[in-house]
Amino acid sequence: MVILNFLFVITARNRFWEKIPIEIGVLALILYFLIYLFLLTVILYIAGLIVAGGRKAKFSDALAVSALGTFLGSFVWAFFNLLIPIPLLGLIAYFIFWLGMIKHFFDTGWLGALAIAILAVIISIVLLVILTVILAIAISIGELIRWLFGVQP
Repeated sequence: MVILNFLFVITARNRFWEKIPIEIGVLALILYFLIYLFLLTVILYIAGLIVAGGRKAKFSDALAVSALGTFLGSFVWAFFNLLIPIPLLGLIAYFIFWLGMIKHFFDTGWLGALAIAILAVIISIVLLVILTVILAIAISIGELIRWLFGVQP
């Protein structure tokens, strides 16, 4: 997820996106959201399996938490930020909403939902580190090949 955000920031900085038709931009946004939703679902599912167990954690429940949490959670956060102009309160309401979604769909208590959320963050960080190392190795190999064969960019 962070890598996808990073790629969008890089493309925005280069300004070549202004030449892309709006239809392609919308398609890219939909694709980005689907990838984000899939990754979040897998991470929540793994965290739910570890904390809640196999009978309570279902992939469909993780998908529901991911989709509803993303859509409705954004509305909760925006509502609290518009109603009370203290951003921290909106963030707290957003977090409590997510915990409530996890609690409901994974059939756990509040501490179980908090444990699933914390474990999901840890799993996300581990996956980010692994993907970063893989990407760094791939870039280093590419640079080494370019240096060995004298290819100029």
